[in-house]
Amino acid sequence: MTRPTPDDLKHDADALTWWQGLVADTEDVYARVPADGLRMDSSLRDELGIDSIGLISVFYAVIDCFGLDLDEVEAANWAHVGDVVAFARRCAQVAA
Repeated sequence: MTRPTPDDLKHDADALTWWQGLVADTEDVYARVPADGLRMDSSLRDELGIDSIGLISVFYAVIDCFGLDLDEVEAANWAHVGDVVAFARRCAQVAA
């Protein structure tokens, strides 16, 4: 996956598209897509079915995308897609 710039993640619709691509490119993560579509407040566990190991895989996919080395404790607080997007936005700022 190519590294997005802060502008690439600025709008929620673009960030959700990036999120879907990230998950699709992460081999050991499977996420259900809610019938009403993916939203920033979609629950990672309840709606998308991502378990704790999947969250760690998503975490490493994000930091690898930006070439960063961070502590995975950040992922423990993720509950919604918007939490991952907010983290990715911070990573994009640091990596820019």
